[in-house]
Amino acid sequence: MKRFLVLGNSHTENLRAAAAQADGLDVQCDVRWVKLKADARFGDLRLDDAFAALKGLSADDVAVLSLFGTSHNVIGLLNHPRPYGIMEPGDPAENLGSAELIPHAALRSEIRAKLTQTATLSGLVEAAPCPVFHLAPPPPKADLSFVNKKSNYRGVDIAEAGFAPAQQRLKFWRLEQHVLDEVMTSLGGAAIAPPSEALTDEGFLAEPFHANDATHANLAYGKLVLEQLIAAAKITPEQVTAQ
Repeated sequence: MKRFLVLGNSHTENLRAAAAQADGLDVQCDVRWVKLKADARFGDLRLDDAFAALKGLSADDVAVLSLFGTSHNVIGLLNHPRPYGIMEPGDPAENLGSAELIPHAALRSEIRAKLTQTATLSGLVEAAPCPVFHLAPPPPKADLSFVNKKSNYRGVDIAEAGFAPAQQRLKFWRLEQHVLDEVMTSLGGAAIAPPSEALTDEGFLAEPFHANDATHANLAYGKLVLEQLIAAAKITPEQVTAQ
């Protein structure tokens, strides 16, 4: 039986749950939460053990990463102390008020540097003797009014900072995923976009797929991603390289 090994983080917990509930899978699904840092609070697999697990796969298996591409939340979910705006190529001129405009090329360069400045991503891809994919994290949610404002995000008080504008969050996510796609292709792998069925016409995460927080998707989303991976398991190494 073909196996796919998913090395992810909190965004793959819905996939783990979907795989556990699925009946009659014709592939073996192993989803692990990797600790990218030794002192990470969450996770069930150390990074060095993740490398070992990848090396233990066969050429007929499939490796799936979901470890990168979340800077759009880490940096851009909440309003920054120095307000900024993003314009995509072709955007009409926007009135940013007192916000600073970040050049698209500069932000793109910064994101690419974060993905490539360490050997972690390239090392993981190189360690696998089989096709390697990287899952895109779910796109932003347009409306975050349901989120408990009394909580915090990465130590920042949500009520005090406030959520960044929806369109800005979506632009940041799109840019980051485009760079991730480029980097994965350059390494001989490929990125997997979010399931189209889970998106609104604008590209936000549709409400039926929201988890009860600002950034995560739910079990229904995980089931769609599982279907994507089963389809990806049929792709040969030559087809991945050709993409």
